[in-house]
Amino acid sequence: MKKNLLIVISLIVAVILTGCGKQLTIEQIKVLKKYNGTYSGSAISSSINSNNCKDAEIIMNVENGKYNGDVKTEWGYLLRIKGTIGMENNTELIEGFFTNPYRVGNYGTYKGSFTDANIVTGKWNDALGCSGTFELKK
Repeated sequence: MKKNLLIVISLIVAVILTGCGKQLTIEQIKVLKKYNGTYSGSAISSSINSNNCKDAEIIMNVENGKYNGDVKTEWGYLLRIKGTIGMENNTELIEGFFTNPYRVGNYGTYKGSFTDANIVTGKWNDALGCSGTFELKK
């Protein structure tokens, strides 16, 4: 019973923290349309002396301020990202958790910003203590 309650609470917290369900105004959607498209690139591990830390390939689709994508690690794991483009200090950004489509849980976090309408760069860290940077291009 406690385990089920913990899972439900974890899911509720994850939804709140990732901003799922945020509604954008029509004006915001018009501004964010410039980011529409498919971005691809790599997540590079900067962790040294760890056999657990590997790089990953990322494909992310953006449409009207919402994004989703797949992260395929060198270990062969498939992780997912999704959310709504946010704003911080007049910069559009993506931020959230890596999730596994087959298991409940948070497998790491990421935060990146659009340097222009064609490039997203940022940092990530995972549940194994690995970290690094990523760059995606349209």
